[in-house]
Amino acid sequence: MISIVERQDCLKSCRLFSGMAASAVRLLAESMEAEYFAAMEAVCSHGEEADRLYVVQAGRLAVFLPGEEAPVQYLTAGDIFGEYGMFIGARLATVRAEEESILLSLGYERGRAFFLAQPAALMELLAVAVRRLRVAEERLQSERRQ
Repeated sequence: MISIVERQDCLKSCRLFSGMAASAVRLLAESMEAEYFAAMEAVCSHGEEADRLYVVQAGRLAVFLPGEEAPVQYLTAGDIFGEYGMFIGARLATVRAEEESILLSLGYERGRAFFLAQPAALMELLAVAVRRLRVAEERLQSERRQ
């Protein structure tokens, strides 16, 4: 069981939530569920309906794009994923635990309400998504040049 204080500490280590007031971080921590994944267990799969975003509390996860056998990214403590699904509804990648991992999850309904009440966090969430899109675009351009 992950305590509220441990959840708060995890959220404070995440760039997305690090600048928020302590009261907002506590509210968010209370709204999130801890989920446990064994090594090599899939957290989510490309194409499935998305219903929550995740913050990595502990462990290491690999992100796979469709058709790719090698991970395109690794996620560790403080990283967030699943934010795209809040806007488009489907998972764009498969995420698999590389080792035992603990994730904090937030259902999209609660997430939307939280982000609407915390505009600075919403802007940072959008910045995370834009940075990921930029990396994907650069990767695609690089592949086209080869």
